[in-house]
Amino acid sequence: MHGLSGRFFVAFSQIGRSFLVSLVLSFLAGCGGGGSAATTGNQDSGGGSDGTAGSSKTDQIITFVNPGPQIMGSTPTLTASSDSGLVVSFSSATTDVCTITTAGALTLISSGDCTINADQAGDSTYAPALQVSETFSVVKAEQAALTVIATPASILVNEESNLSTNGGSGAGEVSYVVVDGAASCSLKGTIVRGTSVGTCSIKATKAATATYHAATATVTIDVTEGSGSSQLAPDSDAPPITAAPGTALHHAQMCAQYLGPIPEMSCGDAAVAPITVNGIAVSQEVDTCDKPNALTGSCVPGEATSARYQGTYHSGLPRPEVTFINFCRAGGMGVIGHNSETGATCFFSKIDNEIANDVPHPGSDNPDSNYDDYWATAQEVASEGCADCHQSDPWIHSPWIDQLADPDDPTKTLIPATGTKTSPYIVIGDDFSQPYHEGAPDNTCTSCHKPQCDDLFAVKLGELSMPGPFNNHDHVIGVTPDLQELRDWCGTIPRVIQIGGGNEDGGDDDADGTCDAFFDCSESCASDDYECVNTCGTNNLSGSALSSAQALTSCMQSYGCALDDDSCSERNCGPETDSLVQSCGF
Repeated sequence: MHGLSGRFFVAFSQIGRSFLVSLVLSFLAGCGGGGSAATTGNQDSGGGSDGTAGSSKTDQIITFVNPGPQIMGSTPTLTASSDSGLVVSFSSATTDVCTITTAGALTLISSGDCTINADQAGDSTYAPALQVSETFSVVKAEQAALTVIATPASILVNEESNLSTNGGSGAGEVSYVVVDGAASCSLKGTIVRGTSVGTCSIKATKAATATYHAATATVTIDVTEGSGSSQLAPDSDAPPITAAPGTALHHAQMCAQYLGPIPEMSCGDAAVAPITVNGIAVSQEVDTCDKPNALTGSCVPGEATSARYQGTYHSGLPRPEVTFINFCRAGGMGVIGHNSETGATCFFSKIDNEIANDVPHPGSDNPDSNYDDYWATAQEVASEGCADCHQSDPWIHSPWIDQLADPDDPTKTLIPATGTKTSPYIVIGDDFSQPYHEGAPDNTCTSCHKPQCDDLFAVKLGELSMPGPFNNHDHVIGVTPDLQELRDWCGTIPRVIQIGGGNEDGGDDDADGTCDAFFDCSESCASDDYECVNTCGTNNLSGSALSSAQALTSCMQSYGCALDDDSCSERNCGPETDSLVQSCGF
């Protein structure tokens, strides 16, 4: 038998399986072995019941043409055929992307690659067909045209426009971001506020969904002169404005229209705020003191602080309602002029820190002066965020500054204590933002005071206009629910300087958790965890920084950018990235 087995193997290899089976059956029959072709059967040969070999089942071939890319939202029916004429059935190998009925009705679930299998099981005549599979892409659909509407489309400085959209497709949320002209407007939610003359372009993005790509549209808002000077009547005898618009002298001459001549001033006139520890004056800088500098929190003795100057009419007569205060800091000098009757207020800043502080103010009525060599333009001063600190009143009081007395009346503080709930306050100059009180809570604090945020100061003064003097800087005793409500509101308002303030290199001071904390938090998120990044933003940002971060995250998600894919975000979300960078002050 061993030799026969060897010969059978050779026969199998050389002649084929059908001949071998026939030979085996003949051999068994010759040896008296049990069975016959009829009783044994042969599914491959289709043996008949009469003991003779039947013919093989006929092969069949499926024809299934690849349908090509499919767009989400469509409901195609796929077709395939067999040369047997038998019905072909379908199934999906990628049910997370697509499903299909056996009859071919295709349902698109999400974008990706869809693989469909076509089968025919055969019958008594035809053998099962070889399965045919086709893979094709499923892509998101484009949204219907999106339109963004600004109502009104033209506003004055300090006025507001409301944004809305028409069109688009799907349930994606709409976000807005300033993409051009950020100096002319601020954006909070759907409200655009004019901040200076110019144009402001806002991009609306309707976020992508499982079915649709993101859609964008842009609207431009014209901002025209309407704040500051437009709300006031200039002095009838004010000299004409002769300087070129945009120059420092032009700003000074405009201010003189409402404040009278700007006096010469010097840091040599400035009084020095004493530094004491337990009531005893010290001559060296100390870490803690009784009344630290409210802006910096430092305790540095000998700093020339401020001087006060009485305003005059253009005729030279005294003008008691107008006061100028200079603020002398290391290497620089700032000036505030204020008319307590009209509210007209101007901010000035000396630009060259190498020039000694005692450089006289050239005066706004001298077009031949070298004023522009010493003083900053209105745009440059506004960029320093004056109105962010001087939010509800031009004069800010603290225990440190209120140690200084009015030289003409020592019973009064050097810094005027004129702020009330109704006192006027209008900043001159189209580049400056106006006092911002929109959305402030109506509670026991604001029933008497204008809301004032103090989170840009090292020493917390409380969120009130705070007429002085104060005996200490801990005058806010505890945080009442109303005070907490005000502090929560302070975290939402648009500002030139973001909450937490700016450091000397122009970056973000993140001591209280702002942009740096947001980025640190975001780095811990998975590359596709957009919800995690949004949570980081909500927990660490506010105002325009928060809205910019949300817009950037939405844009990256809509374009499928991984959170660590800088090239994708730069390619598709450049304006949103620039807006966040600008909001954070980087």
